[in-house]
Formats: sequence, C-alpha cells, structure tokens
Amino acid sequence: MRQAAFKGLREDKPAGEVEAKKPISPEEVETPQPERPVATKVVHRKGAKAEVMGVMISNPDKLFWPDANDGEPVTKEELVKYHEEVGSG
Repeated sequence: MRQAAFKGLREDKPAGEVEAKKPISPEEVETPQPERPVATKVVHRKGAKAEVMGVMISNPDKLFWPDANDGEPVTKEELVKYHEEVGSG
C-alpha cells in the first residue's frame, strides 16, 4: 500500500469556484466510546515469506488492520490472497 501522490490541479473547475471547507468545532462532533479490544491469536512466523501468484511476499503476518470491525485482524498475506481471488475472474 502506498501513500497518495499529488497528480496536479483540477482542470474541471476554475479557481474562483473552489471553496475551502471549514472545520467543524469539536463540540459539534459526536464521539463514539471505544470498545474494549478483543484478544485475537496471531501466529507470527519469524522471517517467513509467502508466495502468492509467483510473487514472494515478505512479512506475511504484518497486521494491516488489527480490528477490521469484526474483531479479527487482517494480515498482509490475507489481503494479497483476497486480491488474488477477486482478480482471477
């Protein structure tokens, strides 16, 4: 995963039509109470690599999302395998 990159100025709007957004004051924002973290078991394979579609994936146990809103972490290997499944159509 990579950081977003600046590609250029918008050509679909003239500069005069662009308006800056005003930030909302913190008092107006509803803040949800954090839930207690659910203990999950992740097996770390030190120095392990996984091969997906002929490409070696380093650090396959790296957690990309410790809690994917379902209490289960998503690892680098799981994300790559998901892309392999949906991209093979």
